[in-house]
Amino acid sequence: MRDPTRANSAIAIAGDLPIPKQPALDGVINDGVMTAKLRGMLATDPVTRAYLVQIEFSRGTLVLSGYVEFEEVRLRVTQLASKIVGLAEVKNLLEIRKIVS
Repeated sequence: MRDPTRANSAIAIAGDLPIPKQPALDGVINDGVMTAKLRGMLATDPVTRAYLVQIEFSRGTLVLSGYVEFEEVRLRVTQLASKIVGLAEVKNLLEIRKIVS
């Protein structure tokens, strides 16, 4: 037969052990959330929805790249990105190129 006091003392000892820390995923999750938020904003905005903008987040820094046809679009992408809370910096590397049909 098991001794219940012995089992309880093992649980008490195990409860006192430090829990190993897991790698922080908070930054990765936040980057994904911010990317999704910006993609939604760009897709619904009448000025930006026709363009494919590459979005990269890393620890609060946003890098935008790709091609747009007009400076107005480039500026609008930056304006929308700047509305996202938690950004430390926005780097707009979008290039302006005439799109040939």
